[in-house]
Amino acid sequence: MNKKHNSGFTLLEVLIALLVLSVGLLGLASLQTRGLATGHNAYLRSQAVLLARDMAERIRTNANYVLATEETDQTIYTVDYNQTPTDTDCSSNSCSPAQLAQYDIDQWLTSLTNTLPTGDGQITKTGIAYVITVRWDSERTGNIEDLKSYSFNLNLRSS
Repeated sequence: MNKKHNSGFTLLEVLIALLVLSVGLLGLASLQTRGLATGHNAYLRSQAVLLARDMAERIRTNANYVLATEETDQTIYTVDYNQTPTDTDCSSNSCSPAQLAQYDIDQWLTSLTNTLPTGDGQITKTGIAYVITVRWDSERTGNIEDLKSYSFNLNLRSS
């Protein structure tokens, strides 16, 4: 009688197939993680752009204060990094243009802190040209060299 050998997978072939499959799944997981990180970084950048443009609109809206301080390089609208917001409230009270400028800065600094990881901002001024810079720690390392930033130039013309 003639015995036939059963053909099929050996244990070694199964182990090799599992190894190839697991390497492929690890690569897919790595790709997914990178995609999520890139998407989150894009979200943070878009928030920074929105916050910088929000401050630009606040400055543009307070034209009386801007024009009154045109010749001064240091005004309420000039902000250094690590500046702390004050307690100005123009949402329920009438405010002068200077008080409104302080309120705008307070609201902006609070939004930076609440929206971006280690969010901070700086505004410099020359005449009625402003440079609004937003920075944040997208990697959450705490290292100042790792901070990302976005700058927006606002040039106002007096009438």
